[in-house]
Amino acid sequence: MLGSLIFDVAIIGSGIAGVSVARELSQYNVSIAVIDRHSDVGLESTTTNHNLVCQGGDSLTFRPGTLHAELNIKSIPLWPKLADELGFPLRRIGGLWLIRDKADFRRYLRLYSRAFKSSLEPNAPYYIPEGSFQPLEFVDRKRLLDMEPYITPSALGALHDPNLCITDPVKVAKPLRRMPGLMASSSYLTRRSLGLRGGE
Repeated sequence: MLGSLIFDVAIIGSGIAGVSVARELSQYNVSIAVIDRHSDVGLESTTTNHNLVCQGGDSLTFRPGTLHAELNIKSIPLWPKLADELGFPLRRIGGLWLIRDKADFRRYLRLYSRAFKSSLEPNAPYYIPEGSFQPLEFVDRKRLLDMEPYITPSALGALHDPNLCITDPVKVAKPLRRMPGLMASSSYLTRRSLGLRGGE
C-alpha cells in the first residue's frame, strides 16, 4: 500500500474521456492523478465504442439548444487537427439517412433545414466554421443505388451526410497519455498500485 498521495485533481478512469480531461488540465499549474483498474489506457468503455465521430448532420440530431449539441458541432474542425497532432487514424466515410416514406422525408427535411440555418457568427450556438462542414444533400433512388448498389429495396432515397468520420478510440487515447506536458503534470495509478481490492 502506498503512503499518502496528494494531487490537485483526481480523474477516475483512463478512457478517452479521462485522458482528454487530463490533457486539458495539463495546460494549467495543477498536479493530476488518473486512476484506473487496468495497467493501460482505454481498456474499458473506450474499447466498445462504435468508432463513429459525432459530427456533421449526425451532431444535429441532438436536441437543439443543448450544450451537447453545441459542443459536438463546434468539435467538427478540431478532429482533423487533433488527428494530425497525435497521429491517430481519422477517415471520412460519409453517411446515408435512408428515406422509406413521407414521414422519414419530413423528419430529415427538418434536420437538413437546421443544418443550413447554422450561423457563421463565432458566438452562435450552432457556429460551424466556413470550410469545415460539407453541405448535406438529398439523393434520389437512382443516385442512392450508384452509391450503395445493395441498399434495401424499401429505400426511396436518402439524406447524404458527407461529414461523418470514423476513428479508433483506443488509438486516440494512447497518444493523449504520451503527450510531454501531460506526462510532466500527471501520474497514472492503477488499483493494484494503490493497494485496492475489487469493489473498493
